Amino acid sequence: MVHSTVTQLCFLIAHVIFLKPHISAKVVEPSQKSFAWGPGLRPSSLVLPVRYFFIQAVDSAGQNLTGQSIPPPFQLTVQPRSGHCGIFSELLDRKDGTYIARFRVYESCRGLRLEVRLHNGQHIQGSPWLIEETVLHSNCDCPLTLDEWKEVN
Repeated sequence: MVHSTVTQLCFLIAHVIFLKPHISAKVVEPSQKSFAWGPGLRPSSLVLPVRYFFIQAVDSAGQNLTGQSIPPPFQLTVQPRSGHCGIFSELLDRKDGTYIARFRVYESCRGLRLEVRLHNGQHIQGSPWLIEETVLHSNCDCPLTLDEWKEVN
C-alpha cells in the first residue's frame, strides 16, 4: 500500500514539474505587425557582395518578440520584376526574435520584388517592396563620383 502511494506521488510530482509547463506554455506567433529595415530594402543605392535587411518579429498585441527563439515564421522571396537574373536568398534566425534576410544578385536586374510573408501567407508591414531601378550584380565594379556617393549615403 505504501509503495503504491509513493509511486502515485512520484508520478504526480513528475507530471506537475515536467509535463504541465509544456502543456500550458503558449506559443506566441508573429503577426502582420512584424517589420523590416535596413540597406537591403534599397538595393539599387549600394552595391555590396551580399545585400541584407533585418526583420523584427512582433506579436498581434504589437510587442516585439525579442528574446524568444521561435520556429522560422517568415518566408523570404526575392525575384526580378521582369525577365530572369540569378538571385540567392536566405533567412537567418538570430535566436532573439530578429532575423537577417540576405540576398545576392549574380546578374544585374531591372528591378526587384522583395517579399516577407508569415507562414500563413500574409505580408508583414511594408511588404512587398518594389524596386524600380536597375539592381547591379554583386561583383559589379561600379565606381561613383563623390557627389553620387554622398547622395546615396
